[in-house]
Amino acid sequence: MSRWLFITILSLPIFLFSGVKYKVNFLGLENKQALSALKASSDLLNLQKRPPASVNSLRYRIDSDVPTMIKALQAFGYYDASISSMIENEKNKVIVTIFVHAGPQYELETFEFYTLKCKEKKEIPQCPDITLETLGIVLGGPAYTRSILDSQDILLRKLANCGYPLAAITSKDILVDNAEKKVRVHLCIDIGKLSRFGPLTISGLKDVDTKYLARKVQWKEGEIYNEELVEETQRLLIDTDLFSSVLISHAPKLDAAGQLPMKLQLSETKHKSVSLGASFATMDGFGAVISWENRNVFNMGQRFNVNANISRIYSAGTMSYTIPDFLRMDQFYIMQATLSREHVTPYLAETLAFENRVDRKIRTEELVNVGVRVEYIDVRRSIRNQKYTLLALPIFYQFAHVENILNPLSGLVLAYLATPYQAITHKKISFIRQTLTLSTYLPFDPSNRVVLALRAQAGSIVGTGLNSLPMNKRFLGGSDEELRGYKFKTVSPLNSLGNPTGGRGALYGTAELRLRLTEKIGLIGFYDIGNVTEKPYPVLEGRWLRSAGVGLRYFLFFGPLRVDVGFPIDPRPFDPFYRTYISIGQTF
Repeated sequence: MSRWLFITILSLPIFLFSGVKYKVNFLGLENKQALSALKASSDLLNLQKRPPASVNSLRYRIDSDVPTMIKALQAFGYYDASISSMIENEKNKVIVTIFVHAGPQYELETFEFYTLKCKEKKEIPQCPDITLETLGIVLGGPAYTRSILDSQDILLRKLANCGYPLAAITSKDILVDNAEKKVRVHLCIDIGKLSRFGPLTISGLKDVDTKYLARKVQWKEGEIYNEELVEETQRLLIDTDLFSSVLISHAPKLDAAGQLPMKLQLSETKHKSVSLGASFATMDGFGAVISWENRNVFNMGQRFNVNANISRIYSAGTMSYTIPDFLRMDQFYIMQATLSREHVTPYLAETLAFENRVDRKIRTEELVNVGVRVEYIDVRRSIRNQKYTLLALPIFYQFAHVENILNPLSGLVLAYLATPYQAITHKKISFIRQTLTLSTYLPFDPSNRVVLALRAQAGSIVGTGLNSLPMNKRFLGGSDEELRGYKFKTVSPLNSLGNPTGGRGALYGTAELRLRLTEKIGLIGFYDIGNVTEKPYPVLEGRWLRSAGVGLRYFLFFGPLRVDVGFPIDPRPFDPFYRTYISIGQTF
């Protein structure tokens, strides 16, 4: 007896701390969105890793969860919803079944707003954009609580865009008709007086010149108030990287002149910075990047940057000077000088380049730059050693419909670069080098934890024949962007001695399956394919090379740290067994 009592006493803490582990099943609700919201709100589901001490405690957890789940269902128009539950033991497992009796989904019958003492429905002057459609309201559709609440915020925002920033919803009446299964919404709005931008007060400036700041303010005193102009001003100021915080507000009432005083509160960042970085690749060993930048030259937001990139294969030093808002907003004039040395298998090239270009943002998704560049190139240790002096006119266009360029989860990126070259010392050498890249990102689940990333690249060089082209302007695949795993810049036709000659046409394709395992860790699998030919345009004929590999991602606050290992599927005699690449950001 004492023996069993002793065992019972020793086992008691195990039972006490192990708890009742259970599994939850939801039955009866076919609306996937409502079911997802129901599960997200359920403590019963979210606290599974913290099991209750007993079945009675589990029952208490279920009962406490029911009101929350009912509210989640009502948010989707299920106002008659009820929930029942059942606890079963199956093969030493506790199964909790939640039966959802949703009932009919209520419809939104009316949505009206009144502007005169909540008695008269009056059209708001100078604001024709306010309609049920623009408010996101669909009469006859499901009565979603979120849509009703969001519509009120949209309404006030649109009023602010039309000159009524002091508008307020003074009362709202949401009637749920249980007999007819309808919902009726009535809002009472005090739109206030038509407001105009008043005098601007600025605080927090230290080193930035007020003349530079004035260029960023998108409104003029006396104009009708528009909230979009305020938000655009805030975006422009944040994008300068000169301020850690930007707060724009207005007074609670009009001044004696009938205008709305504005207030701009700023907090400046440090305008000078030093950056250090490191990289590693099996083809290149370790590399280092160091840069120094002043982002507020002459107190006018102009930038001076000195950058050094050092590695075994490629080293470069760059100085650049940038003038923002050149001739117009969101347009930059850039002067740049670069001295570089590139030592790869097909050649050794030393280049001195001077460039002047204009970068212009077209909306937030498009970027265009046009420039003039002069390059002096000395090519040695190649199948064609020569010195070149080239005049180039690069034209670049990019459309990027993604939220985070370092870690895109959906959308697409289109980039096109065309660069006409004319040799100054060799009059017969003239050519146009073009590349077109299209990347798209396809999420497989709402949480974006599984994403298929696809990229296609095409390249063409027309004009001068292959033998007259500088080696460093020819297409040569085998990098972390083009056929990972192959020897760096060797994917091209080979001469009789087995040396890469480069090509004038190129075509590459890449597929990556990106898996987000946790908030910090991700895995990818990739497949690359490519072809470089002597013809001046990409073609399907010729030898196609393929590679595959895996990668690890460690997600930081600004983007993922990337480690990829690529294996050539069609290795040539001089190709390695694998290549490793470490960098910041996704491959594309």
